[in-house]
Parts: sequence; C-alpha cells; structure tokens
Amino acid sequence: MEIVSTAQHRVLGFVHACNRSGYRPTIEEIKLWFDEPAPSVTTRVTEPGTLASPGMLANLEAIRKFLQQMHGTREVTEEHPVDHLVRIKWLEAPDDRLRLTRLGDALLADIQRGEEAEDSPVVVLETTDRFAYARLIGEIARLGDAYLVDPYFRLPQLETVLDSTRLKRVLISKQYRGSGEARAALAVALATVPPDRDLQVRATSDPTLHDRLVVAETGEVYMLGASLGTIGSANTVFMKVPDTAANALKQLAEDLWDKAEPVVLNTEVLKEEGGQ
Repeated sequence: MEIVSTAQHRVLGFVHACNRSGYRPTIEEIKLWFDEPAPSVTTRVTEPGTLASPGMLANLEAIRKFLQQMHGTREVTEEHPVDHLVRIKWLEAPDDRLRLTRLGDALLADIQRGEEAEDSPVVVLETTDRFAYARLIGEIARLGDAYLVDPYFRLPQLETVLDSTRLKRVLISKQYRGSGEARAALAVALATVPPDRDLQVRATSDPTLHDRLVVAETGEVYMLGASLGTIGSANTVFMKVPDTAANALKQLAEDLWDKAEPVVLNTEVLKEEGGQ
C-alpha cells in the first residue's frame, strides 16, 4: 500500500527544505510553487482570415502569409524565469530592484547545503556568509532529537530551535552577567510551548561548562565554536568530534545535565502574587 503519494512527497520535501533552513512557508507559497513549479507557457491562436488575392502568391513570403491567413497562427510565449520567481514569491522587487524573499533565502541555502559533501567533517560558518545561521540550524535539525549545550543560549534562539529543529534538551549557564534575566525570559516563553513539543532547558552554575556541543540522537557529538546567538558575527566551525573524545564529552554533558536546575516558571511565586 502506498503511504505517501508522489504529490505528498513533493510537498513534504519542499517544506522540509524550508524548515531546515529556518523558514516556515505559508500555504499560499507552497501552492504557488506546487501548481506551477516552472515558468508558464502561453499559446495564442488567431482565427483564420479571409483568402488572399492571387497576386499575393508571387513569392514565398506571400505564400507563408497566405497559409497563416487560411489556418490561423499559433504564438507561444514562455514566462521569463525572473517573472516566475517573483510570482511564486521566491524573489521580490519592491523598488524595481530584485532581492530574495525569506522563502528564496531558505531554498537557496538548502540547495547550497546539498552541493556540499554530506560527509564533510567540518562546516565552516563565516561572517561573509549570510546563510551561516540557517546552515547551522539545518545541521542541528539533521541530528534529530538532539541535546544542545550552549552556555549563552537565550530567548532569540528559542523560536528557531522550536520551529526548525527536534532538539529535546538545552543546557545553559548561570555564570554570566544577565543570566538571571535570560533564564526568566526563557521560562516564560517555555511555559507557552504546546505540550506536543517537548523541549527542556536546564541551567548550571558549574564552571566546567564552557564548550558548545550538540549530542545527536545517534550519540554522535559535534563541537560548535561559538554560541548560536553569535553565528554570523564571528568566523567559526561546526565539526564532528572523533569517537575517542566524543564519549568523554558526552558523559560530561550528561553529568552537567543531571545536576542542573530546570528553567521553569516558579508557580509558587505566581500563586502568591496572584493572591495579593
């Protein structure tokens, strides 16, 4: 029995390509692409005309015109690729100068990611690459139900992580200025997350937390040279850690998690405030 049809597979692939680059397409954007994935072709046929006079048959050009008048003409016009991309919202020209839409950005990032070697051990994230953050989110999304260790993970990164990855756990630090305010904002936001999106955030005061890691669903460990919030502002890399070192890092990450404090709203405080 066919579970997924060809059409459904195309739609799922399109949405996945957008999601792993950090963008959620609208229903209209998906339908515009699905209904006309290529530039349109317009055919215009004119009605047959009246017969030409015998004097028009003096040369071949006249014969051509004579036949056109008898049988009508068929004119085929193909939509320009630029016009097509504007129509399906991959490009926009608010001032007659083209630029990528967020949808176009996401799809281009996915194409460029696919052109890279999938087994490359290092992903370079440069300041000159405007898709650096999208590339990183895509890499994390690829790792499934993963565990992120990022001391400086904050509220601005939470929405992207919730929408575009399957991260299950995030470990942050309590050992920097402003960490209390950052944790409070995360706690409020996490309280609004639907129950079917299981994401836990914990905070630790352990000074040994300084590296940024992602532990994949499969157990593989990846090292990130900078926090998510700084990607694009400094050159860094995302790389797989060799198995010999991965086990030790993974154990350290698990030990830190076990001793960390959950980042949640203090419901007792809220009850006391509500009763005043």
